[in-house]
Amino acid sequence: MAADLSGSNVPTSRLSDNELRYRHLYESIPNGVIHQAADGSIVSANPAAERILGVSLAQMQGVTSMDPRWSMEDDQGNPVDGADHPAMIALRTGQPVGPVIRSVSNLETDRRIWLRVTAIPYFPDNDETQNPEVYAYFEDVSEAHESRSVFEAELERRRQYLETILRTSADGFLVIGSDGRISMSNQAATDIIGYTEEELRTFCIHDIDVLQTPDIVAEYMETLKARRRLSFESQLRRKDGSIIDVEISASYADSGGGAFVSFFRDISSRKLAERHIRNLVDEKETLLREMRHRVRNNMSTISSLLSLQLHSVQDETARAILNDTMSRMNSLQILFDELHTTNTPTAAPLAAYVKRLVEHTVQLFSYGTRVRVTYSLDDCEYGVKLLSAVGLIVSELTTNAMKYAFRENTDPRLILSGSLNKDGYVLTVADNGSGMSATEPHPDSTGIGMNIIHALSEQIGATIRFEEDHGVRAVLTIPPP
Repeated sequence: MAADLSGSNVPTSRLSDNELRYRHLYESIPNGVIHQAADGSIVSANPAAERILGVSLAQMQGVTSMDPRWSMEDDQGNPVDGADHPAMIALRTGQPVGPVIRSVSNLETDRRIWLRVTAIPYFPDNDETQNPEVYAYFEDVSEAHESRSVFEAELERRRQYLETILRTSADGFLVIGSDGRISMSNQAATDIIGYTEEELRTFCIHDIDVLQTPDIVAEYMETLKARRRLSFESQLRRKDGSIIDVEISASYADSGGGAFVSFFRDISSRKLAERHIRNLVDEKETLLREMRHRVRNNMSTISSLLSLQLHSVQDETARAILNDTMSRMNSLQILFDELHTTNTPTAAPLAAYVKRLVEHTVQLFSYGTRVRVTYSLDDCEYGVKLLSAVGLIVSELTTNAMKYAFRENTDPRLILSGSLNKDGYVLTVADNGSGMSATEPHPDSTGIGMNIIHALSEQIGATIRFEEDHGVRAVLTIPPP
């Protein structure tokens, strides 16, 4: 029989150099080693085994693994019968056992510890006809096992959270494989679509999604691999054949050969409301177009009636009144046209409006073709209320110039300029007539034209002043847009 290197009862002088090395290794390694005889009784143990188990060799010798003090539990916390201890199995079968995780008590501290145990049968003199002895090797893995237990407990807690979220979520949940097959769903998905979870697992997503084909599903998968998330709208066919609108949020998952998980919600009511709103907007646009058409026709009718009346009246005073009225009507009609040729019918460019207005006003007079009009206008947009007032003011100023400034002028000129600064928009209407002294109405006069100019200027918070310099210059300062 080979010498027992584990016992201190063997004199050192009788050991060879190799045996001394093995004894040193046996006594210094951090893992526990226990040598058990063929009957299971403990013959020897190294210092690490004494430390780990909290018991001395003298207390262990002659004790078998069946002793109640060595009560073991497996890694699930279930008791292990003494006959099923790794060392006893190795003795019984003659085969190595382990490594396995087992829990025992440290007899010194009474603390439960976790061991990774391996039992190796040993046949003295290499005679396998004899009953084997056994060496049990074990490592204290309590710290790693506790960390693992904490980690597993945290995983379980999160799993329960996720399970609760999926179970109580009002949104449907589907897991879809790379081949488009549905592998998992939650209760909300079955409620929304009408199929049971078992029925859904027999489908590919394109079987119930009326807007998707296998090619589109494959395209989604490739996009998700790159972008990791997609949100889009689609339509699902329910079990009863009805179609519902859904909003889908899908994410790519690497596990299981590639798949994507998706949450979806029924937005049929919202889409129905959106369609209803679009119909209302379309109806409103139709009514507005009809209203604009009628207003434009009415304005044209009034202008035509005024023009007919003008040609039938011989009295110069009456003709002048009708002409002024037509000019004012034209300013409103031009503003209406300008507002409804822009993208924002509540505002329009000032420069374009003033230019069209002046051109129409000048053409109302028989000698209008002789008047040279020049423009130098910065552009900006104003609202309809201010533009209508500015239009009437410019119409009155242009009409006054045409009526009084150019009667005896062989080279009549009208100059309009406008610039935007920090104080507002400065609009100037100037002529090269004879001035206000004899012909044109004085700024302080009480004529209807001047009253309109001053009243409208005050109404929109503008100021106006008149200057004489080889004609009359009216300077209107409008508040900034």
